[in-house]
Amino acid sequence: MMSRLVPLKEARRDFDLLFWKRIGTQGKFEAAWNMVCDLANWKPGYAHQQRLRRTVASLKLRKG
Repeated sequence: MMSRLVPLKEARRDFDLLFWKRIGTQGKFEAAWNMVCDLANWKPGYAHQQRLRRTVASLKLRKG
């Protein structure tokens, strides 16, 4: 856990960058997944929409 207390006018990105660097790639994926789960809890019916989007297209070359 990391925390700091500064006036809003003095807030800089360096703390955020240090935090995300410290938790690493696995921590970033876990944080993202937690946000997905939180959204599913806040929006009823959202859990059924959690799937990959797929787009299908068919291209045909015209002879002419």
